[in-house]
Amino acid sequence: MKKWNGKIWEGVYESFYEAPKNTDFFNKRKWLEQEESKCDKKRRLFNNSDNSYISKLALTNDYCLPSILSTMLTKNEVITVLDFGGGLGSLYYETLELTVNKKNIRFIIVENNSICSIGNDFFNADSNVEFLTELPKLKNDHKINLIHAGSSMHYVDDWKKLLDIFAKYQPKYMIFADLPAGDIETFVTIQNQYGDKAPVRFWNLKEFVDIVEDKGYELIFKSRFVNPYIDAMQHFDKRHRLEYFSQLVFKLN
Repeated sequence: MKKWNGKIWEGVYESFYEAPKNTDFFNKRKWLEQEESKCDKKRRLFNNSDNSYISKLALTNDYCLPSILSTMLTKNEVITVLDFGGGLGSLYYETLELTVNKKNIRFIIVENNSICSIGNDFFNADSNVEFLTELPKLKNDHKINLIHAGSSMHYVDDWKKLLDIFAKYQPKYMIFADLPAGDIETFVTIQNQYGDKAPVRFWNLKEFVDIVEDKGYELIFKSRFVNPYIDAMQHFDKRHRLEYFSQLVFKLN
């Protein structure tokens, strides 16, 4: 019998009939033990009673905006995304490549003066992207369908007022990604970056969720968002030591 030579994929054939095979592969003990081990690990995480608001089993590495947006797209309706603190709009390109009806996606990116100046020049040939230094005014003929805030809410001082404004647009979904919120007490700290200091807020996650839900929204998705800087929290005391960042999706009731 030919032994495994280290290649996972081997050979090129036109049919299953021509390809050498062992049809009993998925009944062998090694495969079954692997499946049992994987499922047992996840079951233990699922049953973990550490009182975490978000389970260790619920992990995301990327913004879920494209997935949520794709469920909203139709051939006729334009979906407008308000991307708060969206930088130069790299998420726009990712969203286009991950969805089908590319022409029906419009981004309004709210950023600072410097970013907006560069962004409007960068996207001068694309009318579906607009940069604003302030939140747009409410218009009956120009609805905001989805609000996304990725790695941006924690830089806002009056965040409750901002959530009030978001809710007035009545978007179908609000997404908060890479949000520094978990099983801690809410507090403000300083972020050191590129030689500068900026105040940022870390939240008790339940407090944040309750405030958004009080505005007529329901939490429908929650995950721990993988953040490369989470280990930098280890010097804080237990009440303020954030163990994970979050990604939350709320839907309008």
